[in-house]
Amino acid sequence: MAAGEGIKVRVVLFENADGWVAQCLEHDIAAFAPTLAGVTRKFERTIAANVLINAELGRAGLEGIPPAPARFTALYEESGLDLSARATAATAVQADLRIAEAA
Repeated sequence: MAAGEGIKVRVVLFENADGWVAQCLEHDIAAFAPTLAGVTRKFERTIAANVLINAELGRAGLEGIPPAPARFTALYEESGLDLSARATAATAVQADLRIAEAA
């Protein structure tokens, strides 16, 4: 990640029996919450926490966190609902969010 450049990620959102899951594709980072609005907020906090932990470890951004399993990319690509990108000021993360059918 170049200086001044934000982190760009793709995120698939899906509902399971207990609530909503937000799964990042480029890095195996996920968040869970009972509501759709709640999971997007929780995902933003989860990304921010990972960036801060990486900084403490001397790594940039989300470096060192492997990609999510391929099934989540397939779920993302099959999704018909593309939400507008969101950015978090604290981490300069731009997320391309899509809602998909249950995994």
